[in-house]
Amino acid sequence: MNAPEPEQQIACGAPRILLLSVAVNGYALVFKDNLSSHARYAHRNGYTHCVVDRAGKIASSHAPWLKVVLTLEALRRGYDLVIAIDADCLIRDNAPEIACVLRSGKCLYMARGFSGRLNSGFFVAVNSAGCLQLLEEVVGNCEREVDDRDWGENAHFDYFAAQYSGLQELDARWNNNFRPGLNDYVRHFCGGSCVERQLRLPLWRLLVLKVLRKRLRRVTRHGLQQELSLRAMYCMGQYPQLHP
Repeated sequence: MNAPEPEQQIACGAPRILLLSVAVNGYALVFKDNLSSHARYAHRNGYTHCVVDRAGKIASSHAPWLKVVLTLEALRRGYDLVIAIDADCLIRDNAPEIACVLRSGKCLYMARGFSGRLNSGFFVAVNSAGCLQLLEEVVGNCEREVDDRDWGENAHFDYFAAQYSGLQELDARWNNNFRPGLNDYVRHFCGGSCVERQLRLPLWRLLVLKVLRKRLRRVTRHGLQQELSLRAMYCMGQYPQLHP
């Protein structure tokens, strides 16, 4: 049976929605205040919230891919919609319910970051054949370089989603990493962005973050697909929230 359109899912009154926060390798400690904002947003709107803060041993350069493969697995198991968000994103108290952005026939929702390209720090995936196929394509090509795009999963989303008719670009308010004065919903304190300078962390947290991000740039794609498969299997067993 074909997956229902996004508007039909909301109209049914009780869509199964997961807010997925991935914060492994120390990010849960550094960005604990952000994760608290994720929990408040999920509770306010009746979403299931899952913070993946342990996934066994996973390379720092591979960890950002985890939200992609876990989003795919959660949709396969029956969630109607998954909101995937990085630990370095803060959800504002003024953020509306996600239903306000959904459009008929659109199943992947992403905003562009300071690079001008799609940024996967916050994205929404609706359970549909097309979206599942796209996520499978992104994960299936994770060890492949794509043109001259960024080093990580952002590159693959920007490359493959650009060819996907189900993509709906979000307003920058949903993933703001370049306009400090914007009245945004999700503020993304990612490395290299101008809003990062507004992140007022204790010195020890800043030092930890510096080390974590340095390790993140040691990029190797060799063995990534196998590692993601193993880590996904581990997480699906450890986190019951990933199953609707």
